Amino acid sequence: MMGRPATPRGLNAAGKAAFCRALEAIGDNSLFVEAARQFAYSVDLEQRIREEWMAAGRPTMHEFGNGVQGTHPYVKMMKDAERSSAAAAKALGLTPESAKRLRIKPGRPLGGGRKQQATPPLLRLSRPNRQAEDDHGEQPLPVN
Repeated sequence: MMGRPATPRGLNAAGKAAFCRALEAIGDNSLFVEAARQFAYSVDLEQRIREEWMAAGRPTMHEFGNGVQGTHPYVKMMKDAERSSAAAAKALGLTPESAKRLRIKPGRPLGGGRKQQATPPLLRLSRPNRQAEDDHGEQPLPVN
């Protein structure tokens, strides 16, 4: 990467912080800069919706024009924005679970486990008990 990418314009503080956090996570991999921008815009939008929702008095229910009550549109928009931000964070490895999945752990290289045995292990067959009787009270046939 040629220097640090510029922070996208127009982001609020949460969006700027998200962009910086994403850049730290991707390191020098320039392939993920656009994903970091998308994450920043998603966090920015989530924060703006939350601020508008709070300014509106934190409504949870809304009566629509046809008289039906339902979930307030701000609540639905916040939920969608949170999902989008969470998905972008996961894709960039910013959650603990995704960080474990995306990072290469020290140790054996991928596929460097134990070598396959050249021949399969031998199976031991047990002999039937010659003294046992079958279900009908008869002696079993001798085994050679």
